[in-house]
Amino acid sequence: MRAGIGYIPEDRQAEGFVALLGVAENSTMTIVDWLAGKIGWLSPRARARAAEPLARTLSVVSAGPHQPLGELSGGNQQKVTVARAIIRRPRLIVAITPTRGVDVAAKSLLLAELAQITAESQAGLLLATDELSDLAICDRVIVLVRGEIFAEFTDPPFDRAALIAATEGLANGGSAGPRGPVTPIGSDGQEQG
Repeated sequence: MRAGIGYIPEDRQAEGFVALLGVAENSTMTIVDWLAGKIGWLSPRARARAAEPLARTLSVVSAGPHQPLGELSGGNQQKVTVARAIIRRPRLIVAITPTRGVDVAAKSLLLAELAQITAESQAGLLLATDELSDLAICDRVIVLVRGEIFAEFTDPPFDRAALIAATEGLANGGSAGPRGPVTPIGSDGQEQG
């Protein structure tokens, strides 16, 4: 956090939130130092006020800011996990499959918010995902196969068939697909072709 990095983990249940804490507590746990008064006391009202704008923007459905997050749906838990990562206005957001296990509407909302935040604040977004639809907000895609860089796509929108072929290790030697160039990368990290 001190380095300006916000983190959205792959496993929200294990790493994304504290189930017994409320929506506001989970959303603001990364900005406690900003909200605490001079003597270090943190008001529940201050937490609720700080969490409310993102809860509204992300359409978090709950009985209120104090409802335990463990009682919410998986999609709402993920929205709060994303809020926790972005509320501090990070310079870099590291998101590991940020839309896994959410419905189509929540997926669209989360991706739109990540795209908007990176555009408005000029924050970077490092998105690691196996969900091809998540890549719509990316301006560059690097495909790893067996832990090695296999191909790089630099011209959005990315061709779905070319992405799938690359993930299977089947990209053809740097030819341009209908939506832009694919650059194969050698094991030494250098472009091939």
